[in-house]
Amino acid sequence: MSATRLISFHHFFRTLILLGFSSYIVNLTKTDALQYYIAPRMMIYVKVAAVILYIIACFQGYMALRAYWGRPVACECEQPASRSPLRNTIAYGLLLLPLLIGFLLPDTALSSAMAATKGMNLSAAKSSIAKQSTGAAAENSAPSSAPATNPIPTTTPSVGSNALTSPSPAPASSSSAVPAPAAAVTDVELQKLFHADNEWDEDFSKIGMILYKKDTIVVKPEIYMEILSSIDLFKNNFIGKKIELTGFVYREDNMTKNQFVVGRFAVSCCSATLPLTAS
Repeated sequence: MSATRLISFHHFFRTLILLGFSSYIVNLTKTDALQYYIAPRMMIYVKVAAVILYIIACFQGYMALRAYWGRPVACECEQPASRSPLRNTIAYGLLLLPLLIGFLLPDTALSSAMAATKGMNLSAAKSSIAKQSTGAAAENSAPSSAPATNPIPTTTPSVGSNALTSPSPAPASSSSAVPAPAAAVTDVELQKLFHADNEWDEDFSKIGMILYKKDTIVVKPEIYMEILSSIDLFKNNFIGKKIELTGFVYREDNMTKNQFVVGRFAVSCCSATLPLTAS
């Protein structure tokens, strides 16, 4: 193979790879499946990247045609194309493999089936269940103790003391641990309830004070992690509060009939995690 034909081959193959990635992003956008892979805030950047990849692919295609016609674009600013078939196969294979996986495998969201297969970290929950079985009262428990026995309506789950990390029972009896009405709490008392031990918790403390004043806490998808992190940090202050959120139901073998976990997947620091709540 002549040098010009070899250069044309490389440019042509790069054109196909760039068009493949650009087309894949466009396909994910049209099918509304892009949200399965990246956070909503990053979608705009990925869409812009698809346009840039398409422009670069067009330029690579132009260079491939020029090289095929015997008039390659020689700017002397790039690494010479390798003549080793093995090196070329490995180099292009590293780009083609994820592209083929993306096109061939179905786009599905993580669900309770994944949680059932991989399991969840419910160590705090298990300790709470054990304490409940021995008759420990929720109002006398430590911050990591069992959830308070608050009545839980069918449409709006109630937050227990370990609501964000453990399953909580749903008894029919009324609870003795009912928080004071939000209107009756002064600003000074509210600041004491949501005192931040360090600077990292100050933002969660502010969110917690806002949530405490609401009769029903609605967990919005846009600030899902922030709301649940605030409630988890000051969980004892939210005993008896009502919370509305969407998620999937998960159960473990050691749970009773009136216990279940409402779970939801989230992406935190580039790793799939399971922030949990209970009802």
